[in-house]
Amino acid sequence: MPYRDRNTVESWISEYLASRAPEALHVAVLDKNFESGPNSGLVVVELRTASTITYAHPVIAQGVPRWIVTFEPRSEALDLDTIELEQLSADIGALSGLCIFLQMKTDAALLAHDSTRAQTEPDPITS
Repeated sequence: MPYRDRNTVESWISEYLASRAPEALHVAVLDKNFESGPNSGLVVVELRTASTITYAHPVIAQGVPRWIVTFEPRSEALDLDTIELEQLSADIGALSGLCIFLQMKTDAALLAHDSTRAQTEPDPITS
């Protein structure tokens, strides 16, 4: 996947967060498996009222990258009052919006990559 490097994903996150309220999400981009390169750019999100480890990353399904969110398992129950529940709901809504944005950026990057590749490769019909 040509888009999937940490710097690219960080620039997308910065672009997304710049148009949102500062408290919308606390996001960090890490190198997946602590490697730089095409498999980096794991998007870790801190939820305000839940200590669950939460991150977004693309998976390939039927040859197409799709952003998914993983919620790591919890070892204890999570009790929230109405205000905390509203904050969690807002955080998950913001995370959903972020994933939609990342998917649009991914789709655009892949389309641009395919167009560039098609322009540089010889046409098998005319070659």
